[in-house]
Amino acid sequence: MDKSRQQFEEWFNSGHGDLPYSEKGKEDLKALLFQSWQASRESLINNLEPVGYITSSGVDNIKEYGYTHLNEEKSEKINIPLYRLDK
Repeated sequence: MDKSRQQFEEWFNSGHGDLPYSEKGKEDLKALLFQSWQASRESLINNLEPVGYITSSGVDNIKEYGYTHLNEEKSEKINIPLYRLDK
């Protein structure tokens, strides 16, 4: 389960799981709501501008050391965008 799905499940189960529907009705509603959840997340990401770019080894550096070098310009090898999500 990815992070987005986990967040959705936590939200749904925090009160929406008690709806007076049959189990199939709840599952159908849950599937529909998750599609909306995904679309809203994609919309947020699609409207963001990258603050910089990293290489695939930069991803490994983040995992191992907690940081990496950020490049302002995209190139053939430096092509993984990073976004600021706290604004």
